[in-house]
Parts: sequence; structure tokens; C-alpha cells
Amino acid sequence: MTNKFINWFSNKLANQKEKHFGMRLLLSAIFFVPLIAVVSFSLFTTYSQLTKFVLERRGSIATLAATTVNENLTHLTDLGVSFADRIVFRKLISESKWQEAVKLQENVPGDFPIIERIFLTDPSGTLMADFPALPGVVGQNFSSRGWYKGVSRNWQPYVSEVYKRSAKPQYNVVAVAIPIKSNEDSILGILVMQIKPESLFEWTKNIEIGSNGFIYIIDQNNHIVIHPKFSPQDEIIDFSNIEAVQKLRQDQEGIIISFNQIEREERVTAFESIPKYGWGMIVQEPTKSAFADRNREMMTLLIIYIFISLLCFFLHYLFIKLLYITNNYRQKEQILLDSIGDGVAALDRYWNITLWNNTSEKITGWTKEEVLGKPFRNFMKFIRESNRKENVLFIEEAIVYGRTGHMENNTLLIKKDGTEIPVGDSAAPIFDSDGVVSGAIIIFRDIATEKESRSLKSDFAYASHQLNTPVTKALWNLESAMEENDAVKLKEKLAIAYKSTKSIQKLNVQLYSISEIDQKTILPKYENIKLIDLIGEIDKDFKDICKECNVSLNMEPISPILGIKTDPKMLKRILLEITENASFYNKPGGKVDFRTTADENGLLFEIVDSGIGIPAEQETLIFTKFFRGSNFNTTEIIGAGLGLFIAQSYVKLLGGKIWFETKENKGTTFYILLPIK
Repeated sequence: MTNKFINWFSNKLANQKEKHFGMRLLLSAIFFVPLIAVVSFSLFTTYSQLTKFVLERRGSIATLAATTVNENLTHLTDLGVSFADRIVFRKLISESKWQEAVKLQENVPGDFPIIERIFLTDPSGTLMADFPALPGVVGQNFSSRGWYKGVSRNWQPYVSEVYKRSAKPQYNVVAVAIPIKSNEDSILGILVMQIKPESLFEWTKNIEIGSNGFIYIIDQNNHIVIHPKFSPQDEIIDFSNIEAVQKLRQDQEGIIISFNQIEREERVTAFESIPKYGWGMIVQEPTKSAFADRNREMMTLLIIYIFISLLCFFLHYLFIKLLYITNNYRQKEQILLDSIGDGVAALDRYWNITLWNNTSEKITGWTKEEVLGKPFRNFMKFIRESNRKENVLFIEEAIVYGRTGHMENNTLLIKKDGTEIPVGDSAAPIFDSDGVVSGAIIIFRDIATEKESRSLKSDFAYASHQLNTPVTKALWNLESAMEENDAVKLKEKLAIAYKSTKSIQKLNVQLYSISEIDQKTILPKYENIKLIDLIGEIDKDFKDICKECNVSLNMEPISPILGIKTDPKMLKRILLEITENASFYNKPGGKVDFRTTADENGLLFEIVDSGIGIPAEQETLIFTKFFRGSNFNTTEIIGAGLGLFIAQSYVKLLGGKIWFETKENKGTTFYILLPIK
């Protein structure tokens, strides 16, 4: 059905004499919708990732700036603590020798240019001495200043907000206030270091923020400490109404994109607080420059995708043209094949049908739609007239050996309706570009249609013959049992009938397995198993068989932790088939030894019997279908000679090896080697 639809669709689409806009639109949608979806997703993902990268980078800059300023402020306060902690300095303060004490600090502004001025106050905030000295300030009380309120709150070092100093000339400064404490931790006074805000520009000038970006600092009152667009000595500007500052006070850190009404531009703003001092860092850059690299990359990517889309459009057009041309050739080839009087079928290397002409339909009764892409053996059944066995050697010769193979004489073809016709001809190999056989072409023809047989016959004619004996035996014993009055004889007859029925059941199971193997429809289902459990099941299953055959089964002990990853059903079936044979073909009073060993080569099972052995001339046939040894009466043995074939096939499916050693009248040892996965 699928192939039929594909053929119909391609024929309609490729037929340029008819206008099938709907189909072409559907094909275009199938072709382009995924492309558009992929391109859109890629552009969106790339845009999001690049945007995230830009914002994270601005956040990192704000963090770096905040860390830098925090470290410098900490360094300043540490300097102040060091100055205030000098023994001589504290002694002079305790003795109220303020001028002598301030002289000890006269070299500080010279050694540390960032410190513009130093002055000393008593615990109440009254200025007692300063350097450089300014007229009219000694004796003034500064308890109303923010720096005094900050340091006196818990008598710890404090960095003030920006403010305009009272001494002339008046300009904006930041104060670092350090309490001066005695050995008993009482407050002797306050050391104040004044800093001009403009000197703080040095702290952030080496931070790379982009060509149009800038950094500014706000104090604990949301006043600008430094801002590249405002002079540090202008009137102190309050930024409390700025969105980034409000966000900083709420969230401590973050990134926003906002529109600046004054400069009429959108900006990316990253902010980070300095909780220890109450200050905050703001990093700001116009979105035009902040996202310039992202926009360039997106434009490049967009151009590439446009080029790819145009190329895909061209390839789509080319595909339609090629489809039209290919379909024309295909139609001509099909017409040529359908005109041939012989049946023509092509197989791939897995024996699936890939080509089927009209004559094949007429001869076999199977249509193209029924057979294409399906296993050959489901439809093409060639058998030998003499023994009713499958005859595909001529096909195997073509696929396996790469040479033309001819059908044997008296080959029959079973048609779809079950009738049989004598056929003849050959199979030729198909080679790929590397000279490797990739399939075969089968040519077959009806060589005697007048001899058509109307009787329905099965691929398993030989198996049917094998079934005849146990069926007859079961029916005869059941009929006899119905007339038997002796309870002992009745039980014997029923036991024989039961055994014959078990033989029929076993053959049915084996035939089903053979069908799965031949059609390659069975695959291993791997799982981890413990061998001690599996072997225990086999030991239990064989108690009745051993009793029936008068043999003993010796299971050598194995480690309870020994395991393997395999198909447990297949492995059990392999071991059951081999062990059954070892029991049935044994001598009365004989024994079967079952050993399991593991090494680096894999897991090895050895099943050793003391039975009749295998004649040398029959050793090559041991794993073939329906083979039963000629040196033993097999009429009493359940089965039809399929067990070893099934065991070998399953071993191969599991990636293992199976072989045997035998001596006639001495016994046989079967070896099964499986890889440990």
C-alpha cells in the first residue's frame, strides 16, 4: 500500500503535462517548513545566547568594579586604623597633645596622594588639629556631619557619603573616619582622612567597559561620588529617582535595559552594591554599542541562512526536475520489464524482493504491491519434485558466490493459490559499484503449464511425512484403548499415544522455530542471567527423560555468581536440544556429563554422552534439517531431526560457535562457546 501510494504520488508530481499545484505545494511545505523551523530556532537560540553573554559580561564588569572599589576603600580604612593605632600617637592624644599628634601624620598626604587632608577631633566631634592647617576650623564641632554619626554609631571605621566641606575653599570630599582607642578600648578621639572624589577615578579607569560605556559610583545617600559626565566638584547630584539606583537598593545586584529620556537612547545598566560601605557601582552603556558584536554576528548568520535557503530552493527545483526525468526512465524500464515474457524478480542481499514484473504476477499470482520489499521465501517457493525440499541453491550460488546459477531439472514453483507448476531458468548476481554482490536477478518461466497441479502442497512435505508415523501410532493406540478392558494394557496404550502426541507437538514447535530462522524474523533479546538458575531448570526438565532413556545426567556444580548477558530462551533451547540428543542416542545405563567453564575466550558448555556416536560418513550432515543418524532405531525417538539445526542457528544468532567430537560406539561431546557480554 505504501509503495503504491509513493509510486502514484511521484508519477503525479513528476508529470509536467498536468498541473498538480496542491501536491507541489505540499512537497514544498514538507521541504521548507522544517528548514524554516530550524533556521528560526537557530536564530532565536543564537540571539538569546549572545544577548545573555553581553548582559552577563556587563554584570561581570559591575562585579569587578564593585570589588575594586571595595578593596580600595578597605585599604584606606586599614591605613587609617594603622595610623590611629600607633602607640606614640595614641599617647599624645591621651595627653591632649593634639598638635604634636597631628604632626606625626604630616607625611601621610605626601606618601598617599589620594588622602588630601587629615584632621583630629575629640570624641564629641570638635576639631582639635589638622594638616594641612586651615584657618578658623580648630574648635569647630562637626557632630552633625555624616562621618561623625557613622563612626560614633558603633565606634568602628566609617566611610562617609560625599559632602561639601565647611573650610574654605569649599569643595566636595569623602571622609574616612577612624576611632582612636586606648588600651582599655575607651574612645580618645577620631582620625579623619579627607579624599577628593576625583581621585577615585583612578580606581576604575583600567576596567574595560566598551567604547561608549562608563562607570559611576553612588554613596549611601544615592549621591554621585564620581560620574564621567559630571564634574566631581559640581553641586552634589541626587540619583535616588534613577531606576538603576532604585533597583540596586532593592536587589543589591542586577542588569536592566532602560530608555534614557535626557539623551534619548536605550542603555544597558548593570549594578552591584558594596554592602560594607553602603556604596553602589553602576556600569552603563548604550545598547547600540553594547550589542554591536551581537548584531553583527546575527547579520552574518542571517546572510548565511538566506544563502542556504536560496540554495535549498534551487535544490528543491532541481529535485523536481530530476524526479521528472528519473520517473520517465523508470516508466520506460518498467514498460520494458513488463514486456518480457519471462518472470523477472530482483532480490537484495537479504533476500527481500526489490523488483517484480507483470509476467511474475501472472505466473505466481502475487502482485507487486504484495511482494515488493518483503522476504522472497514468503512468496517464491521453489521445491524439488523428487523430495519436496526447498531448492534455492541456484539463488545462493548467485548471491554467495557471485556467479550465475541454473535451476535444477524438475523444479516446481508453488503459486499463490497453492498450485504447482514446473519452472526453469536461472539467477544472476547483481554487483554494486565496488564489485560486491548486492543481490540477484531471478529469471523463471512456466515450462509446462499443461502439467499444473491443483493439489495444495506444503514447503514442509518431508515434515508431513515425518508426522505420519506418530499420528498413525497415536490413532491406532487410541482406537485400541477404546476397546481395551485390561487396565494395565489400557495404560500402556495410552502412554504410547501420549508419547506420539508429544512427538507431534515437538515437531510443530520445531517447525515454527525453523520458519523463524529461515525467514530471519527472530532476533536475540539480551538480558543478564545467572547460569545456576538456567542449568537448574534444565536439570529439572530432564528428570523424566533420563528416567525414560535409562541414563544419568551429571550436572557439574558451577559458581552461583557466574552469569552471562544473552537471550535466556535461546540459550535454554540450545542446551535442551543438545542434551536431549545426548539422552535419546545414548546406551541403556549410560550417562550424560554437563560442564560449564568460563575464561577470557567466553563461556564454554560441554555436553558429553556415552552413547552410540556418529558415523564418520555422516558427520558433515549432523547440523542439516531432518537429519537422523542411520546407526540407531529412531522410530521411538521424539522429533524429526531438526533439533541440532535449530541449536546451531541459535548459537550463530548469539554470536557463538558450536562443534563436536565423536567416536562411533564411544560417545559424542558437543561444545558450545558463547561470548561473555
